[in-house]
Amino acid sequence: MKKLTIGIMTVVLFIISGCSQKTQENNLGPIELNEQGELISQLLNDNNSYPIFLSYDLKEDCKGAKVELWEWKDHRYESVYAHYGQVKKGEGNILVDLKIDPVSMKAVLQDEYGTSTSSTYPDEPVKIKDDQESYSRGMVSLSEKTSFQIDQEIPVLIIQTKKVTDGTSTMGLSLDAYKEPEKYITKDMLNLYAITVKFQSEAL
Repeated sequence: MKKLTIGIMTVVLFIISGCSQKTQENNLGPIELNEQGELISQLLNDNNSYPIFLSYDLKEDCKGAKVELWEWKDHRYESVYAHYGQVKKGEGNILVDLKIDPVSMKAVLQDEYGTSTSSTYPDEPVKIKDDQESYSRGMVSLSEKTSFQIDQEIPVLIIQTKKVTDGTSTMGLSLDAYKEPEKYITKDMLNLYAITVKFQSEAL
């Protein structure tokens, strides 16, 4: 009986330990928007705009966060723009609004204490191109809570543009395209952009 009790206690402690470890994970995921947030999203989201709203729960200390826009060119990613901000252990929000043709982006980082940083790329407003009739675009963004490590690059948005030559706009994208973009590139592709978030252990 004593051995059985010890065995049960060991299992219970193991389960509690497992739950405790889970709650200590850093998490990043989409924000569940209220009515006001949905309205803001609709206002931002015109035909040329791709906004994403994220929340983070940071269990570890870090020196700051970086939101970065990448373009796939000549078989490698090139950094187009990066927004840096100081964030602390705890909860916070990230807003990114990306526009294509031509590219512009706004990024906002806000921690649970109300401290926020924001920036816009480029500094000057850009003119929207009118020659988008023969283009189709596929977009995928982070749709569920995901755990991450400090200094890990986390893809949160991928957009691919291609010429419409076969009458279809099916893109078949997933966030895995960030790691293996060559799998998603076709002869009709015009561009592929990715946005990543990285919580950094070193000072920015």
